[in-house]
Amino acid sequence: MKDENQPQQPLNEFGRPYPTQRALFPDFLASQFIKDYEEVCSHFPVEKQIIIADHLLAGLKLMMRDWEENFINTKEVFEEYSKMEIAFADQLKFEHPHYQGKQFYQYFDYGLVLSTKDVVPVDKWNQPLEGGQGLTKKEIERFLLLAMKVLTQGRLYIYMKGQPGNSEAEQPGEDKEMTRARQLLTMYFFLRATKVEDKKTPSSRVVRFLHLMTGTKFTTLQNSELYKKYVQMPHYKKGERLIEDLDFIKPYFEDLKLKEAVQMIEEERQRVIEELPPYIRKQYQ
Repeated sequence: MKDENQPQQPLNEFGRPYPTQRALFPDFLASQFIKDYEEVCSHFPVEKQIIIADHLLAGLKLMMRDWEENFINTKEVFEEYSKMEIAFADQLKFEHPHYQGKQFYQYFDYGLVLSTKDVVPVDKWNQPLEGGQGLTKKEIERFLLLAMKVLTQGRLYIYMKGQPGNSEAEQPGEDKEMTRARQLLTMYFFLRATKVEDKKTPSSRVVRFLHLMTGTKFTTLQNSELYKKYVQMPHYKKGERLIEDLDFIKPYFEDLKLKEAVQMIEEERQRVIEELPPYIRKQYQ
């Protein structure tokens, strides 16, 4: 039972409790960035949600590149970012206010973002703040990496949801080509390319995520058929059958411009080809 006399933790302008320690600032910012993205997407159909995700990812990657080269954002990078924003506004046309209202550019003003995005209460921010009023170099890096990672995962989910056969309203039947093995193979390369999972044995959190993405109920690892199949990836199939599955999933990653995943798939495909008997190997050369 709650103690009514206990002072309640203050909420920021977004209705969220302020982070209790500085180490949480980057995570809080990345979480707010994604919430803003999801709120914007609620006003658009799937195809435009993908366009929005691509634009935000491009902005994050631009800022990450500049961070790696200069640490503090340069005049040139903001000029480039401004051109991207103007072109994007023209692309969204009259629907742009839904996006504009979130003022995503403020996330990249590292000297003021703790105040503009209400990470720290104004009265505290106006006083000397431990660690400084702006984000530190490590905090900037963590914020950008977290936002990119979660947004990339969200974009893949939206993309898969928008494919023919994945919408219950459009087609209640299953896509027979998108087999469970191919789904798991897709997630295997995706999770490794985005550095979410790089262990031989997946964690329970990853397995729960697999169940979410495949629309199946998760109880325990011991009872999970997905887990039993996933631990065999990418070698759940062998030889030409595996090549066929690799060729099937590769275009999805090419469409998403996930170069790391495409490279991993190509390397695995070449490995499988080299293990084929010579008379079969010739047809792939």
